Amino acid sequence: MHYNNGMLKLLTLLFMTTLLSIVTIFIIFSLAINSKKEEIILDSTRVELLEKQTDEVTIKNFNDLKNVKIVNWDESLISVFLENNKILITGIKVGETTINIVADNKQMVEVSVKVHELIKKQIILDKSAVSMKEGFEQNVLITNYSQFVNIRVSPKDYTIVDSSYKNGTINIFGKKVGTTIINIVADNGYHSLVTVSVNPNPDIKENIILNANSSVVRINTISVVNILNYSDLKNIQVSSDNSLIARVALFNDDIIIIGDLQGSTIITVTADNGNTTSIATKVVQQLRGGINTSSDSIIVEVGKSTDVKITNFISLTNVKVWVEDINIINYSIFDNAVIVKAINVGSTSLLIRADNGFIKVVTVRVIPKSKININLDSQNASVQTSNIVNVNIINFIDLENVEVSTDNSLIANAELVDNVINIIGIAQGTTNIIVTADNAYDNQIAVTVEPRAKINIDLSASSAIVDVDSSTNVQILNFIDLVNPQVAVFNSSIASVTLEGSNILVTGISYGETTITITASNGISNILNVIVNQKQFKTINLERTEITITETASANIVITNFADLSEIKLVAQNNLIADISLEDDTIIIKGLTVGTTSVLVGANDAFIATIDVTVNPKEKIDINLLTNSTTIEVNSNTNVEIINFNELENIQLLIDDSSIVNARLIDNNINITGLAEGTTVVKVKADNGKTTSLTIIVNSIPKINIQLSSTSAILTTTKPTSVSILNFDDLINPHVWSNNEEIAIAHLANNKVNINGKSLGIVIITVTADNANSVNIAVTVTKSNTKIKVDYYNLTAYVNNIEIINIINFDDLVNVWVHSTEQKIGSAILEEDRIVIIGYKPGTFKIIVNADNALPIEINITIIKTKNIY
Repeated sequence: MHYNNGMLKLLTLLFMTTLLSIVTIFIIFSLAINSKKEEIILDSTRVELLEKQTDEVTIKNFNDLKNVKIVNWDESLISVFLENNKILITGIKVGETTINIVADNKQMVEVSVKVHELIKKQIILDKSAVSMKEGFEQNVLITNYSQFVNIRVSPKDYTIVDSSYKNGTINIFGKKVGTTIINIVADNGYHSLVTVSVNPNPDIKENIILNANSSVVRINTISVVNILNYSDLKNIQVSSDNSLIARVALFNDDIIIIGDLQGSTIITVTADNGNTTSIATKVVQQLRGGINTSSDSIIVEVGKSTDVKITNFISLTNVKVWVEDINIINYSIFDNAVIVKAINVGSTSLLIRADNGFIKVVTVRVIPKSKININLDSQNASVQTSNIVNVNIINFIDLENVEVSTDNSLIANAELVDNVINIIGIAQGTTNIIVTADNAYDNQIAVTVEPRAKINIDLSASSAIVDVDSSTNVQILNFIDLVNPQVAVFNSSIASVTLEGSNILVTGISYGETTITITASNGISNILNVIVNQKQFKTINLERTEITITETASANIVITNFADLSEIKLVAQNNLIADISLEDDTIIIKGLTVGTTSVLVGANDAFIATIDVTVNPKEKIDINLLTNSTTIEVNSNTNVEIINFNELENIQLLIDDSSIVNARLIDNNINITGLAEGTTVVKVKADNGKTTSLTIIVNSIPKINIQLSSTSAILTTTKPTSVSILNFDDLINPHVWSNNEEIAIAHLANNKVNINGKSLGIVIITVTADNANSVNIAVTVTKSNTKIKVDYYNLTAYVNNIEIINIINFDDLVNVWVHSTEQKIGSAILEEDRIVIIGYKPGTFKIIVNADNALPIEINITIIKTKNIY
């Protein structure tokens, strides 16, 4: 068959059109496959850190990725290292950059990185002290928060306030009345603090909860009603509607009701922050007898219980029991027995009373509990790695809080399941398993861990034949029996290998032979022979194979047989020297830095072609500074102008000693801050400029003296005082503290140091500032010399009877309180201007009477037996 020239041209055109359609469909199909790639999942895509500080980003789906790489970051700002699933980022100098994480089977993801200055700065607050009511909140602003890394806030006393921080705002919530501080810290900031005062909120009141709202008491006896939420109430007061029938007094959380005259009355209970409640009280005639017990004293071990029987329980009315020290024992009543449980070692008393019986005191002594042995069914154990062996605790039921631990968790671990100790072998060696219990002596098990016998690794074939750019599978037949199976290729330039489940995926890379080694922790290594056959390749034809350019300049090279090639790829062997890109059939090469490199041009169906690239330097110019030396003081700033700033490219500052100065570029000026006394050099560089030096001398600032109106103060616990700072306006960041806040506290209010006494003693208040020498105020907290006057200084009373001592000058005293030196013999209760004394058993003791504005006095009390017992 013969064709003319026109027919041949038509056939050629049809062939080229068909070929172009096939290539287009292939490209669209490839893009569709690539568009389905899932993302690489990170725990963070934003990192902020200091110079010389290292942070990490975790790749959450690392095990799903193939050929993970990190590319494209500014090496002058950060260093980056991939360690398993962790990306370790270290700050080098101040600036912002990004890094790209890529994998063969996932979409690229970008992480932004910002490096802050290493120098610490002052955290600036809009206020240094706040005052608020209970249940309210206030905010304190960090005005320069954007300059800091990892800002954290925490209150000194969490019971007074809660605090939280977000985007420069510290939120403070008042929980209860009191004064505390909020500490503010940052990785690159000096410690700062806020003083917080929480004041009472009269609008918040709660119910006063009593264990009884009615009471029956006999004449000349007492009844006790307990305030269950005593610790939540403030300034509790009790009163009787008819004090001729019954009087009332408050003793800690107990309301003591004293019967005087037969009849009924109401006891009213109030508190500053509580709703008023009442106790309906009935006083009846006295009729009492003795309370008989099975024992007057008992001894019991910690954690054990015993009982005291009330032998005449059936004849008693309304039997009640309380204990002198609830930290030593607790109790419960069951029929006629008081069950006593020992809590802590010590001695206390159990008090038993009844409406018709005198108080009975039973002495209780709690002694330490004795320890027992831990009995095991074996003192030795042998186990293979990854296996478990059991040891039983024979007397497990007798032990309390049993725990097991290992001397070396790298060799063996142990866990307790009921009475069985499961010992798990980890690695070959010997160690001890320690068994402990609260009520027993420690015991141990000697453990020997031996290696497990290894098994063969069985393959479906002993060799694999594959073409270049093709893949094949070989199966591990006993994959389920292997521990931590792994594969490795001897020559990765010939073939690559991955383990996908039980399948070994072998991919040919270049012509030749190699081997793949299959290993497992419990298996004997096996070898898979690999033969990679050659395939036909084309030649990539380039317009030229070498170029010479200068920094920042570009050059183009055309691929003349571009249309014959598929999936063309470009690789610069050093992307710091030259940048490359492909536009249609043209390779664009741009010079970055001086040096030589090669550009590799590849395609799926062609041999690799090489372009040799030489990048020559641009001629550099002088960097002209307004001055090449300057002198400043610590904490001061200065600027040095770069005269030819607009002619320079990518200006950089390098500090010889960053502990002396900090330097940064602001427009055409080098801004310098003095940090510490000394001399250093700042080098000024530019991509197109010759490096020059700026010498900086930093002189220290002499500190000033703090001038006070007085360096000593004498005050009482009820009357605060203050000392003025005469040169307050000259001070930077002034603050005060007490060396003993239990005696006195101090806080700064403008130029006043306010001092409040809390207890008697001597304390030092220190006043300091960033630019001044510290100065001390010697503070003495004393009482006034008022004398407490009573109508009896010596008194004799009977057991179970009540006596009264009057305080003659009660109206002259502030915050009067009394206490007994021997609570077992007798007690004292303050009732307005009267001291009520109750005798429990024969003996002598003292009543101590105190007041905030007076010296304490002592009253001698003697308790004797009653004349008659009814």
